Amino acid sequence: MELIIVGAIIWLVSQSIKFLIFVFKGGKVTPALAFWIYVWIGKFPSSHTALLSGVMYTIWREQGASLLFGFSVVCSAIFIFTLAENRKRYEMLEGYCNQSSDSSIRSIISDGKLGEFEGHTVSEIVAGFVLGIVVAAIIGIYV
Repeated sequence: MELIIVGAIIWLVSQSIKFLIFVFKGGKVTPALAFWIYVWIGKFPSSHTALLSGVMYTIWREQGASLLFGFSVVCSAIFIFTLAENRKRYEMLEGYCNQSSDSSIRSIISDGKLGEFEGHTVSEIVAGFVLGIVVAAIIGIYV
C-alpha cells in the first residue's frame, strides 16, 4: 500500500509543478480544459521518471538490495531509456514534417498534435529522478 501512496503523491507533486510552470509561462487554461491539462501536461519534470525513482527508493528503503529492488531498477532503466528514445524520434519526425511540402503534414506541427509524443529531454528526466527520490524520502520520514 505504501508504494501506491508514494506513487500517488509523487505524481500529484510532479504534475502540480508542471501545471504551475505551464500557467506561469502564459499557457491558456480554460475551466473545461483544466483537468485535462493538469492530468496530461508533459515537459519538466518527468512524472514517469519521478514515479519510477520514488518507487525504487521506497523499495530500497524497505528491503535493501533485494531481488525486487533489482527488478525495479532494471524495469525503470528500460522505461527511462524509452522516454529519452521517444524524444529522439519526436525530433526526427518534427524535422521531416517541417520539410514536407504537404500543408496537412506541416499542420501536425503547427497544431501541436505531434507534441503528445514528445518524450523527455535528459534534463527533464534527471529532474524527475531527483524529484521522485526527494518526495519518497520525505514521505518515508512521516509514514
